Amino acid sequence: MTVVSIVALLAAHPLWLPPIGAFLIVSEPPVPSDAVAPLAGDSRRVAAAAALWGRGFGRGG
Repeated sequence: MTVVSIVALLAAHPLWLPPIGAFLIVSEPPVPSDAVAPLAGDSRRVAAAAALWGRGFGRGG
């Protein structure tokens, strides 16, 4: 029964996975904060964090 349930979930993932992903997308503009920290990813995230800091979205300490 468990194997059948797992196979059914995997087979139906095109139906339930996209709505979950759409829910997680935030389309609001960034707001100033105390810190700008890229927690994971590659060098593009570090560059994006530096750009946000340069635009005044993080306060210097």
